[in-house]
Amino acid sequence: SDAAAALTYTWEISVGAAYSEANVILSGSSEELRLPPHTLAPSTTYHVRLLGQLASGESSTASQIFSVTSSPLSAKIAGGARTVSRDSAVLALDASDSSDPDVCPDGGAACPDASLSFLWTCAISDGSPCRLLSSGAILTLPTTSTHTVDLSALALSSSPEVAFTVVVTKSGRVAETFVTLPLEDGPVASVSVSRKSISAARVVFEGSTDAA
Repeated sequence: SDAAAALTYTWEISVGAAYSEANVILSGSSEELRLPPHTLAPSTTYHVRLLGQLASGESSTASQIFSVTSSPLSAKIAGGARTVSRDSAVLALDASDSSDPDVCPDGGAACPDASLSFLWTCAISDGSPCRLLSSGAILTLPTTSTHTVDLSALALSSSPEVAFTVVVTKSGRVAETFVTLPLEDGPVASVSVSRKSISAARVVFEGSTDAA
């Protein structure tokens, strides 16, 4: 209608529960206000205000207060489930792609977050913790995103598999994931695929295998 066409909109979002022109971070003048992803900060309260005004000068204001919560953390272990050898001296564990989506929307490896903490544990098939062959002590793993484990130094002869769990924490938020690795005696073939070339006509991949 002509009346609707004559109505103008003024949106403003300011930081804090009370409206403050000095704290306005975003404004708009259409019927809807759309916020680009990651515009708002987590654990923050905002005041959104809408002023509607007719060409005649009549106006009305509405407002709402809302808070933004932090996104859940993302915990990831690279490589996935794969068969490994009990005799392997170097098993790589990598959780560096774990992330806080509020800091790194595209994944942790692209923008490491020093605020993330990592706690690793190891368990055999009956759920009991992994133990060292030499002393029977429970295996203690570094609190880093990546490290290596010497499986040949663990008491794994009676277990068909070994599981590694990582708990990722930050500012009271917790995420957890695990990977279960079937075990075999002797060398195990490790297969990898890499992209060799790419063109508009075709993509060429190359495979390789190593006993590990």
